[in-house]
Amino acid sequence: MTDNTVIIMLVPYSSKVPSLTRNLMFRTRGLLTMMSVKRTSLSTNTNTTQRSTNTTSTNTYSTTIPSTNTYSTTTQRSTNTTSTNTYSTTIPSTNTYTNTTQRSTNASNTTYISTNSSTIPSTNTYSTTQRKATKVPHVCIIGSGPAGFYTAQQILKSHPSACVDMYERLPVPFGLVRYGVAPDHPEVKNCINTFTQTARNPRFTFLGNVSVGPDNDSIPLAQLRSAYHAVVMCYGSSRDRTLNIPGECLPNVVSARRLVGWYNGLPEDTDLDVDLGVESVVVVGQGNVAVDVARILLTPVDALRKTDIPEAVLNRLSESRVRRVTLVGRRGPQHAAFTIKELREMINLPGCKPHLNPHHYTHLRDIIPDLPRPRKRLLELLAKTGLDPPNPKLAASYTTAQRTWSLSFLRSPIQVLASEHQGVIGIELAINRLEGEQGRERAVTSTETEVMECGLVLRSIGYQGVSIDPSIPFNDNTGTIQHIDSRVMGMEGMYVSGWIGTGPVGVILSTMTSGFSTGKAVVADMDRGRLDISEDKPGQDYIRDLLAQNGVRAVNFNEWSTLNHHEETEGARLGKPREKVTSISAMLKVMNH
Repeated sequence: MTDNTVIIMLVPYSSKVPSLTRNLMFRTRGLLTMMSVKRTSLSTNTNTTQRSTNTTSTNTYSTTIPSTNTYSTTTQRSTNTTSTNTYSTTIPSTNTYTNTTQRSTNASNTTYISTNSSTIPSTNTYSTTQRKATKVPHVCIIGSGPAGFYTAQQILKSHPSACVDMYERLPVPFGLVRYGVAPDHPEVKNCINTFTQTARNPRFTFLGNVSVGPDNDSIPLAQLRSAYHAVVMCYGSSRDRTLNIPGECLPNVVSARRLVGWYNGLPEDTDLDVDLGVESVVVVGQGNVAVDVARILLTPVDALRKTDIPEAVLNRLSESRVRRVTLVGRRGPQHAAFTIKELREMINLPGCKPHLNPHHYTHLRDIIPDLPRPRKRLLELLAKTGLDPPNPKLAASYTTAQRTWSLSFLRSPIQVLASEHQGVIGIELAINRLEGEQGRERAVTSTETEVMECGLVLRSIGYQGVSIDPSIPFNDNTGTIQHIDSRVMGMEGMYVSGWIGTGPVGVILSTMTSGFSTGKAVVADMDRGRLDISEDKPGQDYIRDLLAQNGVRAVNFNEWSTLNHHEETEGARLGKPREKVTSISAMLKVMNH
């Protein structure tokens, strides 16, 4: 050790420390900075030390000082973190000292970042520059569904210091996993466990009950862009595609999306006006959502009582008179958009049997051999169900079935028919034909029509996204934000993930792929300098001030956990996974306790 070596140590304050040594100590927040100096020149040293709670931290400063100087350092304050920092600096005669201070707190799942920079006048002013990676990038994610959480997971995994704040308009997280997945498919909701682990990351913050957009009580997108280095839009597709036919606005012509929200407890759909006192239902569409609503309407209510469908909805379903559900598609059976799992569940639905026209399925076995395996398996099961007798077990169950379901192909709706009292009595359909080469056929409407009697029409022909700001390059036809490889076109620092970028296609697995790709793109842009993170950004601190000014209360993840526990407790009392709270005011009331 040379005469110009200064050693700085952090030790607990104690009156037992020798007085001579204490003369070189400075007490700060219960800790003491001890300096051991062996040198011949004069040196004045001032240190702001590190306060650590539940922290394992080692900081070693070794500085070679050639002459009279003033040396000042500001170190890191950290809560519930583990850090090891080593600074080794050779200081020339005249320098500027600049240091970045990070404060990280896990209380209420909140992270605060501040930056201090100072120039200290003296005979010599020293400069200590940390590596660029110690800058804390702030990323904002709009939407807390699968796309948002998978994006957050990838960013937190791939970048060592990035902080992610997730904004959600509802007080509760998880989006369509909570409000879109069929209640009789609880295994699909297991991804919530992974999302919860992500939410517990100290660099992640959930801010529920916060809307983004142009409304008075919402946060404008421009404010988020100014507060964050990157903004990722993951808010999905929330608008229905419409049929644009006469009679679509009649009572009991209902969006399948809203029916799904109703039986899943979505607050905005709690008071859905749907009359289930009818025998026949037509679902326009043949995707998984169409099959889901058909299955829920036809499933015995006692089986549904074991799901997380709210009690008020179960009471309505118990009074349902629905006996027949027909799913209508504009093309042929080879183009049906549902998956084999959904088809198999319909075939084996207790108390229900399929009513399929064999004429629709005779050609399938000719085209099946040339199809990809997933499509081949689906059409094999569809052809078997439409053409072959059921196995003995199914045949026995079908003999006592009181409800039926069917598939109608090559049909396009023309108008919904109403009674003189404006009640739905049927739907008029055009009969289509297919044109084009195999695999690329399109439906062409003919002049032939037919009428299908029904008392309820459910529209299930897809969703569209909406734009939350006029500056976003938005495609109104597809309902998606225009982007290249997750990067919003013409808007630096803006990204998309999930359905708002791809359209409403695929299942949670495909959304996971989209989220991971977007997360990687964000981090890659940080690492390569394409995304400028050199400027300090305030992140959620600035947004919380705006929310306070607007009187908006942001909900954190711990408060969601309180509501989650309440719902599970109430559900256990009723013999079900949870009893959902279905109004925002009631949610906030539970969270306040």
